Amino acid sequence: MKKGKKIMIVFGSLVIVLALGGLLIAYFQLKNSTSVLSTEEVAVMQVSLNDDSLSIQGSISASAISYRDYSYALKEDKVYIDIKGGLVTKKNPSGDFNITIKNKDFKNAKMVYIKDDNNEKLIYPK
Repeated sequence: MKKGKKIMIVFGSLVIVLALGGLLIAYFQLKNSTSVLSTEEVAVMQVSLNDDSLSIQGSISASAISYRDYSYALKEDKVYIDIKGGLVTKKNPSGDFNITIKNKDFKNAKMVYIKDDNNEKLIYPK
């Protein structure tokens, strides 16, 4: 086999290996990515607010998106909840969520909002 042909085979093989590696990296990043969901993607069925706890039951209306996590902030008498989701996976197969947050400072809370980067939606009281 000629030297030029060997170099082309090695170079072609290297390109294929790098391309497959890049695709695998992209797949795992996409699979494990989490983002704050739009207020339009979140359907809240039930909210319960007490002096020391907040419970929210709901689901994600967007197809192929599963519930992953939440974060919240308490500002004066308002609680702001960010619902986080990502692509459906074996580990995260469902868009349903049941969140319970314990915080003794909820005794001052009067309103609960779901929020995203641009919007907020009042979910308690309705």
